[in-house]
Amino acid sequence: MDIVTLLALLFDLITDGFPRLSWQFLTSFPSRRAEEAGILSAWVGTILVMFVTSLVAIPIGIASGIYLEEYAKKNWLSDLIEINVTNLAGVPSIIYGLLALGVFVYGFNFGRSIITAGIYLGAIGFASSDRFYP
Repeated sequence: MDIVTLLALLFDLITDGFPRLSWQFLTSFPSRRAEEAGILSAWVGTILVMFVTSLVAIPIGIASGIYLEEYAKKNWLSDLIEINVTNLAGVPSIIYGLLALGVFVYGFNFGRSIITAGIYLGAIGFASSDRFYP
């Protein structure tokens, strides 16, 4: 029954929304006039945030994973890191958002920017993953 409801909603969404998609909608900036409004700034912002996130998360994640698995000695610090990484996986994302607001926006004075969003997503993606520990 739930599948039927989902399919009905998807069908309604597609039949209602597809005629409204146009090249002008995808390549225009937001506007007060509905017929001139577009989503270009959202596309560009999303791509830039994902680029900064990749620049932060990939090198840090790979380097820390290699270090923790291959070179780090089993001591209290590695145990502390393992416990924190495991616990961070269960923390709600709103807590991470407040942490990012406090640390990056107010602490480092980055302001509300693409750099702040990318660093936040890169750090949280790394911190909330427990893949480094078998």
